[in-house]
Formats: sequence, structure tokens, C-alpha cells
Amino acid sequence: MAITTWVQAAGTVLLGLVGLWFAHNYRRQIRLKLAERQVDSYVRLWALTAPAAPFRTTPLEPAELKKLYDGDGILTSAAARDLFVGVHSNLICPIGEMKPAALAAQLTALSPADAERRRGCAIVRQVSLLRTQLKKDLAGHVSTPAYAAPVQ
Repeated sequence: MAITTWVQAAGTVLLGLVGLWFAHNYRRQIRLKLAERQVDSYVRLWALTAPAAPFRTTPLEPAELKKLYDGDGILTSAAARDLFVGVHSNLICPIGEMKPAALAAQLTALSPADAERRRGCAIVRQVSLLRTQLKKDLAGHVSTPAYAAPVQ
């Protein structure tokens, strides 16, 4: 009778461990699939924001602002998503509603044409911050092992 109890207990523990292993493996697979989709999203967002690279010397035109507005950043990190939402709203909102409020105050003091031109410049800077955050996020996905020899 005692041996049967021990066998049942061992079987229960074994089944529990196997169940935990399957659950962990399933969660890991889901995380990997999500990471793949996340990287794809980052690549699309990176390509979409390319016209607003920081080395650009002219403000963004209204058509370029509209094209940027049509993108999405749903699978990005919380920090990148917050930046994206801020930039996203600034792309088409009225000048007086731009964020930060200090920028809106500066722009409302200008003529409408100058304000739109300055908006294009401000968006380039804001998109540059977003792209920097995207690079930081992707650095977590692609890391160099400590034992790797430096490239010469």
C-alpha cells in the first residue's frame, strides 16, 4: 500500500514537471513569435520615418507628414510607443494643440506659413528621437556575446 502511494506521488510530480515544461516551452514560443513580429514592425516604422532623418536640411512637407501619419507603432516598446503617439498627434493636429505646449506657443506666434514650416522642422527632431528609441529597443534583440572577438 505504501509503495503504491509513493508511485502515485512520483507520477503526479513527474506529470506536474512535464506540464510545467510544456507550459514554459509554449510561452517561450509565443514570445519568439511576438519578437519576430515586433522586429518586422520596427523595420517598417524605421523605413517609414526615413524621410525625417536628422541629417535632413529641409522641413517636412504636408504630404510627407500625411504619409508619416498613416504608419503605426503598435508593436513597439512602451517608450517608443509613447514617442510615436506624441509625434503621431503632432503630424496633423492644429498648430495650437502641438506637444509640448511651449512649441505650440512658439508656433502660434508665427504666420501660418512659417508655423507650418517650423512644424516640419520640429517633426524631424521628434522623429529623430523616435528612431533613437527604436535603435535602443533593437539593441536588446541583437547583442554581441562577451566572448566574441572584436571585428578589425
